[in-house]
Amino acid sequence: PEPAKLPINGKLVRNLVVSDSENGSGWSISQGAKNGDLMFGDRDFTISGLPSALNGAERIITACDSKNTDSELASFTAGKDITVYVAMDNRVAALPSWLSGWTDTGDSLTANDTAFVIYSKEFNSGDSITLGTNGQSASCMNYAVFIQEKSEDVSSDPEALAGDSNCDGAVNMADAILIMQ
Repeated sequence: PEPAKLPINGKLVRNLVVSDSENGSGWSISQGAKNGDLMFGDRDFTISGLPSALNGAERIITACDSKNTDSELASFTAGKDITVYVAMDNRVAALPSWLSGWTDTGDSLTANDTAFVIYSKEFNSGDSITLGTNGQSASCMNYAVFIQEKSEDVSSDPEALAGDSNCDGAVNMADAILIMQ
């Protein structure tokens, strides 16, 4: 197989560079994650039970054989403010150290009857993100990566006006009608 042309760019992922040259041809970026998609670029395993938070996400499709690499696998730059999700095979005994600051979302997905625990971390536009080793090479699959643009939480917006359901800067009958509908 030919190595991937680097860097690879998506809508949210910029300048993806795969350090795992042996399995680099199995890496790519795809849009619109959904159930039935291939989990890896070098296997015919399919995703099922995709959580709604990941539906439609941009994906970094990794190579399953990259699990055999014991160093950094890839790096990229956040093209926008994003949340990165890593789906780690639940059979990996010890979480790799590069995921130590990530949050277990409580969600999981399945690929070929194997459950993957989903971890997340937010990054700002321009941040550099490193994807490390899987942490275990036997009796497991590599991880999968999903990226969503950060959604703005209006409840934390100090400028937001309670009851202004149409966001026109005033609370009036138009808001009451919209709420009733």
